[in-house]
Order: sequence, then structure tokens, then C-alpha cells
Amino acid sequence: MTSAHERHAAYYVAAIGGHGDTWLLIELDMDQIRRAWGWLRETPGHEKELLALCRAMNNFMQTRGLWPEHLQWLNVALQAAVVLGHRTEKTMLLNNIGATHLARGALTNARHYLDLALADAQAAADRYGEAATLFNIGRVHDGLGEQDVARDCFKQVLAIFRLLREPLGEANALNSLGAVHYMPGEFAEALDSMNQALGIWRAAGANAGEAMSLAGIGEGYHAQGKFEDAFHAHERALILFRKIGGRAGEASALTNLGRLYESR
Repeated sequence: MTSAHERHAAYYVAAIGGHGDTWLLIELDMDQIRRAWGWLRETPGHEKELLALCRAMNNFMQTRGLWPEHLQWLNVALQAAVVLGHRTEKTMLLNNIGATHLARGALTNARHYLDLALADAQAAADRYGEAATLFNIGRVHDGLGEQDVARDCFKQVLAIFRLLREPLGEANALNSLGAVHYMPGEFAEALDSMNQALGIWRAAGANAGEAMSLAGIGEGYHAQGKFEDAFHAHERALILFRKIGGRAGEASALTNLGRLYESR
């Protein structure tokens, strides 16, 4: 027979999975979700439930920018995956820990965890895990100003996701390829990649991805002096970031719109 605490935790795993982009509903329940997490963490024998709750909360914590808390959850979940011997889940968690360090600007820590994830994925012939990790390694190189290396990573990611027929992974790779094309001023190539990504996001109803591509497209139009096109792209991105509760994206869209007003 399950305890009240177990039913409480199971309820929130199921409820979060049903919320999708409705981040406000999750935020309203955060105190209860944290209590469920705390009980699972402190009670032996609940590694599977810890992994399920961490997995369910991953997108929300990324979108809301809860990086320190997210990092704590991921490290607890990583230990649970090791205890259970879940190799694929371990790879995913190492990748997510690396991505979280990357979001906080800790590039050395990010690369450490991403290298561990890549080695695990390649040893297990986990192509999805390999592509997801290479994607974040590309982002590290981009953050270091090493655009050529980043571009090579994103091209590898694109090839793997196309082989696996994973359209959302393909869209992520295309969007990032577009971003690295901006640095040398290759605007036509950048916009082509980002518009391809935009079409995939829209077909999938993926608001976060659509907002990200629109923001990049707006940057490209702005750089070319196409202010009206840039304004429409950033305005649409702002609407979508607000819809999904993306704090960093909303702030960036507002900054981009402010820059546009100054340029006109």
C-alpha cells in the first residue's frame, strides 16, 4: 500500500506532465511540488520517483531560469540514476547539468559534465544522447567565441537528428547554425537556417522554439536595416516568451525592441 506522501508525489508527476506550456499552473503549486521533492529525496527507495519528478520539472525550471535549484535537483537525480543503473538517464542528466552550468556562464564546469555525457553516449551507441550533448558542446564553443568549432558541432548534430528523424532536434541545430552564421555577417545563410527551424517549430506547436527562432530572425533583419521586419519578429517573440513564462527570453525581446526604437 502506498503512503500519502507517495500519492502526493505521484500526483504532481502526473499533473506537471499534463500542464505543457501552462507554466502558471505549475508555479502556483511550487510549494507543494518542493515538499514532494523533499520527501522523496529524504526517503530511501524512491529513486524512480525522484527521476520522474525531476524529468517532469526540467522544462519548467529551464524556462523560469531557476538555475541554482535546478542544479540541485539534477545532481540528486543523477545519483538516483547511478543507483538504479539507468545509463541513458545518467547521460541525459550529465548533459542537463552541463547545460545548466552553461546557462549560468560557468563554461569550464559545463564542458566537464558535457564531456562525461558524450563519453557515456558514445560508449552506449546512444545517438540521441550524443547529438543532444554535442549540441551543448557547440554552445560552449560559441560562448568562447570559437564559431568555427561550434558550427562543426551543430552540423554533426543536424546530421544525427536527421538520421534519427527527430524534427525538434533538427530545428534546434538549424537555429544554432543560423546564430553562428551571424558572427561573420552571413545573413542570408543565417536567415535561411532560422526560417527552416521556424517552420518545424510551428508545425509542432512548439512555442519556445518558435520564439527562439523569431528572436534570431529579428536580429538578422535588424542587422540588415530591415527595421519593420525586425520589429514584427521581436514583437511576436515577446508574445510567445510571455505565454510560456520565459523570463530571460522576455527580457531579451524587450531589449531588442528598445534597440530597434533607438535605431529608427
